[in-house]
Amino acid sequence: MTLGRLTILGSVLLPLLAAGCVTPTRAFPAAALRSGCDSSKIEVVKHDVHDVVLSVCGTYEDWRWHALNGWEYVGPSADQPLAEPMDSDLDGVPDDVDACLAQAGVSSLDVKLNGCPPPPDSDSDGVADPQDGCPNVVGIPQPDPKLNGCPPDADGDGVADNKDGCPDAAGVPNDDPKLNGCPPDKDGDGVADDLDNCLDVAGPATEDPKTTGCPPDKDGDTILDTLDACPDDAGEATEDPASNGCPDGKAPKPSP
Repeated sequence: MTLGRLTILGSVLLPLLAAGCVTPTRAFPAAALRSGCDSSKIEVVKHDVHDVVLSVCGTYEDWRWHALNGWEYVGPSADQPLAEPMDSDLDGVPDDVDACLAQAGVSSLDVKLNGCPPPPDSDSDGVADPQDGCPNVVGIPQPDPKLNGCPPDADGDGVADNKDGCPDAAGVPNDDPKLNGCPPDKDGDGVADDLDNCLDVAGPATEDPKTTGCPPDKDGDTILDTLDACPDDAGEATEDPASNGCPDGKAPKPSP
């Protein structure tokens, strides 16, 4: 073979051989030896002819090819993978802020509860049992600790609105569902005792506070019709039922 042919052959083979050596995977053995990382855990992140970025057991390293020395370690890469936070209980709350590392929980603004299981809520009303004044009855959040988590009570009489026959008027408990939570009404006339001028006698409500809850008094002499011997004529009170409420206190003459 002539010298000319050898020169031509060398000019073709040398670049091919060099190109094979520049293959980034050729750097794996050197990277494994340098770091102690198993070569199976080394990957090519980026390759730019004579420069390569390798992931060596999760750390990015810069390597450069030299024709005489082969692949050489340059140093840690300027770009490193973002470290994933540890989350031992897999609850989405990183270990460094998880107050309950061994128990999956939920995020909380309270650092003492962040990542911890939520407290029990027996009635599922959103108010945890330790803060729920009615832990077994569905209610609503309320500022009063005694009522927090209890059903609403608009009139504040202690009878929840859903069981209160008079939700807008403070009353008292009653075995009758229709009267439960309603103001007391001794004579059952529908006029609450605190407004009724005739507590022991049933009567209608009127616009006059003096007569509301009392039986009718047609002649306006303050003697109720039921006791007035002369219900159509204003009179005066007497001890005699026959003349009570009659003019001049005299009993009416019998009709002929």
